[in-house]
Amino acid sequence: MTERAFSVSYYQGLHPQHLRNVAVLVPSLFWIQAGSKRVFQTHQTADIEAGMMLLVSARERLSFENRPAQGRFCSLQVSFHIAPARDMLEYSRCCAADRSGALLKLDKALQETLRHLSQLDVSRYSLATQTHWLNALYQQLAEHGRLHLLFPAEEDSLLVRLISYLSRAPDEAHSMEQVCQYFAISRATLIRRLKKHDTRFRDVLLQVRMNHALALMQGGERQQLALALACGYQSPERFSQRFSHWFGISPKQYLRTLPQ
Repeated sequence: MTERAFSVSYYQGLHPQHLRNVAVLVPSLFWIQAGSKRVFQTHQTADIEAGMMLLVSARERLSFENRPAQGRFCSLQVSFHIAPARDMLEYSRCCAADRSGALLKLDKALQETLRHLSQLDVSRYSLATQTHWLNALYQQLAEHGRLHLLFPAEEDSLLVRLISYLSRAPDEAHSMEQVCQYFAISRATLIRRLKKHDTRFRDVLLQVRMNHALALMQGGERQQLALALACGYQSPERFSQRFSHWFGISPKQYLRTLPQ
């Protein structure tokens, strides 16, 4: 499998989608292309209209409602798997001034860059080549004084690699012992490193699997058993319980919001 510098996902809906606890595992931007997204924060809400972008750093959880306009909601998510150079982050901070908010209205140049990246078949390119493509977007975000919001602190490479490792096969019965053997570390070290981020192995695995479930549904999978097995659960009932508890909506309810 080709190593990815970034990945692109589309999310659509014909009816309002109200979800909680959606884990943003790696730094990501969300471009609202049709409809709007209402994000629920601790003491306020933020409405993100079509043509705007939301920047989210790693390991954030979002609760939001996707709101169709004229019967359609569509957003594009770009997830970043490698960090920009430090001097680019410093340049972004210098450009920030009072424009440091996580929302940004896209100009035509940003739209063109995002469209180009979304159309690339990254499997044809080496990681180095992908990085050159991605640096164009990073430079634009730095010039807007926003890039450093995606990468506010240096990433823990072990956690990043763990998320990447689990994401390759969410359907497998992953265990801490297997993971520790793969990364050549002790169980105590893995627990300690994850505790620094207020998380546990099973929580990271659950977040990866739940995100995978959303992606599968958005990609057209409708069978409950197939969804369960693809996310590492042996029964649709167990999968449905996990999904409902995590997102506050059942798989069947979510599927009813999607295009057929």
